[in-house]
Parts: sequence; structure tokens; C-alpha cells
Amino acid sequence: MAVGVGYLVGVGMRTMGKGIDSIFGYVGAILALFGCLLGDFLGLIHYIAQEADTSYTQMLATIDYSLVPELIWQTGDFKTLIFYALAIYEGYHFAFRKVSEKN
Repeated sequence: MAVGVGYLVGVGMRTMGKGIDSIFGYVGAILALFGCLLGDFLGLIHYIAQEADTSYTQMLATIDYSLVPELIWQTGDFKTLIFYALAIYEGYHFAFRKVSEKN
């Protein structure tokens, strides 16, 4: 999913930013990372809700959000970091158009 998120964010930034300014590449990289982290967070909430035998929305309402960064860090591994790096790269790289493209 991280590769798809990075690609879609990068293409979206290229469309919105016309593929010219470097700021759109930086924003694309940040948004791609945010999308990956959000996806991991929502996946963890789903898993925790299943284990606690409660609803997804109830878990979202009752979770201690101060523990989320630690939880994401502990559940990730080296592969996760590789995929985050790929998403960041794609979010940045695909935000720019090729020189031969018009508009």
C-alpha cells in the first residue's frame, strides 16, 4: 500500500502544482509519509478492536492517543521503514513532470 500511496500522492501533487516548484515535491513526500502512518494507525485500531471485541468507532473514541506513536514504532519492522522510504521517494519524485511534458 505504501508504494501506491506514494505514487498517488506524487501524481496528485504534480497535477496540483504543475510539476514545477520543488515545494510540491516536499509536500508530496510529507503527505505520502502521513498517508502511510495513518493507514498503519487505522489498521492497528481495527486489530485492537477485534482483540477487545468492541466496535471500530468505539475503539477510536476510547483509545489513549498518546500511546499511538509508541505502538506504531513497536509494531513496525525494517520492512516497514523500507516501504515508508519508498512512499516518501515516490511522493517527491512523481510530483515533478518531465521536461518534455507540456502543461
